[in-house]
Amino acid sequence: MSPRFPRAGATLAVLLLASCGAPESRPLAPPSATPGAQGRRDLPPEAFKVEWGAVAVPAQVTPGQELEADVTLKNASPVAWPGGAGSTGLMYTVRLSHRWLQGGKVVRDYGAVRTELPTQVAPGQTVTVRPRFAAPGRPGRYQLQLELVHEGVNWFEALGAGRKLVEVEVKG
Repeated sequence: MSPRFPRAGATLAVLLLASCGAPESRPLAPPSATPGAQGRRDLPPEAFKVEWGAVAVPAQVTPGQELEADVTLKNASPVAWPGGAGSTGLMYTVRLSHRWLQGGKVVRDYGAVRTELPTQVAPGQTVTVRPRFAAPGRPGRYQLQLELVHEGVNWFEALGAGRKLVEVEVKG
């Protein structure tokens, strides 16, 4: 049996071969290379170390109350973390995120809400960040979980860094 459109198959094969180019014409890149146009610079595994300091958040709040907290943290790694007020919207910077837990389960996830670090954070440097967030809408005992994220790459906790948990009571 002959195919219905024999020339179409041959034309497609020629187009596919022509679009690939000769192997010699393609630049060779190491498998770990990332696109330079995007400015991607993944932090090495040893960069994901943080020491949490004081977190100034009220121990009691009202349901849905808008809050600001002072969160102190230290870069306990040998690698500088990219950050800074001018980095808003850029990938591959380090930012602070939060969520609310109750009984060990997530009740309000603000993983998409981020707070910029004030500057690039050098190894051993301590900074204070001021996130804004809302308390859960129902009374009860909660934990505010604070965690760092290397945007577009990974959460610090997933690579062995600790998170900060703060007990907060929501009173109606």
